[in-house]
Amino acid sequence: MTRRARLEMGVAVAAALLMALPFLGKALHVDEPFFLDRAGDLLSGAAWKPRAWAEYNNNPPMILWLLAGALKLAGWREAALRALLLPLDAAAAAFLYLLFARFLERPLAWTLLVVLSPAYTINMGHMMAEKPAMAFTAAALYALVVGADERRPRWLAASALLLSLALLSKYAAVAALPAAVWFLRRRGASPRVVLAYLAAACAAPALFVLWNTATGGMVVSGVVSTLSGAASGAWSRWPHRSRSLLCFFGGLAVLP
Repeated sequence: MTRRARLEMGVAVAAALLMALPFLGKALHVDEPFFLDRAGDLLSGAAWKPRAWAEYNNNPPMILWLLAGALKLAGWREAALRALLLPLDAAAAAFLYLLFARFLERPLAWTLLVVLSPAYTINMGHMMAEKPAMAFTAAALYALVVGADERRPRWLAASALLLSLALLSKYAAVAALPAAVWFLRRRGASPRVVLAYLAAACAAPALFVLWNTATGGMVVSGVVSTLSGAASGAWSRWPHRSRSLLCFFGGLAVLP
């Protein structure tokens, strides 16, 4: 990596962190109290297996594992808890920059366009599943591009592992799978390589879902219930979706 690239990546990481720092002390809100409550159960032994809290949670377990570790270190202090998760913000910004740098002449501008946009800053500011999902997905896609472009199997293996961690963070990370398949095929990967990649990426989350279902958990029914409820809501219609997409590029995105 050139000196300029290192400097620009540092600017992207600094921008993401500077956006987060003023809000470290904000009160818990949205789903944060729920996730922290479940993470506290894991620490206390009241829910030592995922099945016990899956009855109340339709998300994969990664965020609860991370929050349980943060609670162990920081207790219930909001600012300290949020600060302990800032490495995810830094990693997401760094890997977004590296990914954009593979394709674009001015990767810093496009990275800032993302990390300073309202949708990104709001979601990454939450101690919720979106934060680790974004960090792991960005890292997975960068490793995928390097592995496919440079014919480096270890990078592809790392990408599959990172994508499995993204799927264990939030099921919506499944959207990265068709993108990965498209890019691998575009770079000439054989069907065997593509299938091996998908199998490696999906193995851990699939085992979790199968185990949860076999032991009486409610992850599948919870996901189905959430999707059906979202599909029937007014926010699922195109005027609302279009407004959301426009908001993503509004607000702070004017800075870069």
